[in-house]
Amino acid sequence: MTTHETKTRRIGPQMAAAVQYVRHCGGAATCMLEVAEAIGPHGSRQYGYAAVHRAIRAGLLRLDPLDPAASPHGLGAVVEAAAP
Repeated sequence: MTTHETKTRRIGPQMAAAVQYVRHCGGAATCMLEVAEAIGPHGSRQYGYAAVHRAIRAGLLRLDPLDPAASPHGLGAVVEAAAP
């Protein structure tokens, strides 16, 4: 997988992996930690969190505290952002 560009953002392989993981979870992952550990190299939280934050800033993902899948201890479930 390589980096590709759109008109407004560059989407790297880790960001794409974060979106793919959320889709694999049925559209909502319980928390950012779950996604970060799943996509970070060798389960690295640091690199995984960085990729999730980049995906959120790019508008690919968002946090939804009202989603039924949301952990009660976090900021909300990680869900795929609605297409513009």
